[in-house]
Amino acid sequence: LDLRPAMLIQFYFLYGCIRNPVKRNEGVFLEYSTDGGITWQLITEMHYNLYRTSTFVSLKLPEAAKREGTSLRWWQPIHGKNQNSDWLIDGIRVNGEEINPADVSLNFTTGFEFLDLITADNMEVGSYCEKEGVAIGRTRAYEPSTLSSRDIKITDHHVLQFSINVGCGKPWDFSVQPVNVEYSTDHSDGNSFLMGCLDPRTGLWVIFI
Repeated sequence: LDLRPAMLIQFYFLYGCIRNPVKRNEGVFLEYSTDGGITWQLITEMHYNLYRTSTFVSLKLPEAAKREGTSLRWWQPIHGKNQNSDWLIDGIRVNGEEINPADVSLNFTTGFEFLDLITADNMEVGSYCEKEGVAIGRTRAYEPSTLSSRDIKITDHHVLQFSINVGCGKPWDFSVQPVNVEYSTDHSDGNSFLMGCLDPRTGLWVIFI
């Protein structure tokens, strides 16, 4: 990876989806290498008795790792027998800024831009309801489709605007799953709902934050 302009490494981490680790040497280390994996340097230890729920982790990259050709790895030195001491990682993002932007504008004509997104789970870019280059949620059984932005610096009088179509082509009395617009200040699953209204002039949903 070319990490010269990068500031942060961010990801979701969880221990014990099946069975938690019980010893420190069953923990996971986040490391980097600048010599093709010959030697590895420690960034942090994911302590074995933490991360019992999915946790968002945001870490500053060491200055020595900000080079072209840097490798990253999550390494568990010792693993118990089958289905023991398991761990999960998701939503890896290497970039970021120490000061969050005051605004973000997204369109999907060229795909997902992960400088401004953290997750696009079960999402794809394509054609929907005769409109090209839109983000489409394809929910699978027991898995939601989720589009999550990067952190944004929100102040008074900020407005969120977007266009959305749910259940294109379905009859008016056909039941479809709703789409929730939510916000979080700590990257948790306990998000709060946002309420808005449809602007008849633009056809956009407008949410005053």
